[in-house]
Amino acid sequence: MRQFFREFHWRLMLLGAFLCTLAAVATPYVTLRLGMSTDLTYGGMLLASAVLGRRTKGKDLAIELNILQTMIGVVSGIAFMCVFLASYTYIQLIDGRNITFNVTWWQSFLWLTVLSVLGVLMGVLPRRMILNDPSLPWPTG
Repeated sequence: MRQFFREFHWRLMLLGAFLCTLAAVATPYVTLRLGMSTDLTYGGMLLASAVLGRRTKGKDLAIELNILQTMIGVVSGIAFMCVFLASYTYIQLIDGRNITFNVTWWQSFLWLTVLSVLGVLMGVLPRRMILNDPSLPWPTG
């Protein structure tokens, strides 16, 4: 259990908060500008590698980058869903179309909570198995 908490330290959480803030701001902009969502996790991983790679090496670096990649992926997904749900309201207000898809706040909350739990369970549980496989060149390989 002590080794599990060794992976979470203030530098990782501070960098994760910064990168998640960038992803939360950039995802709606990129989605609205391009008309589609893009995967911002690799850009965040590049920045994280530059910062963390100076002090951390090997398996510890892979574990920390995997944690950051999961954080950025979750935040980007939630930011995309906010843009997606807002588009329905925009179409109703501007176009005057009657869309029968009316999502209440509790339905959105329930949907995002279920997806977040599933994402964490599917991402965290097999993490050790994936990271311990030497044939994979990268944790998402």
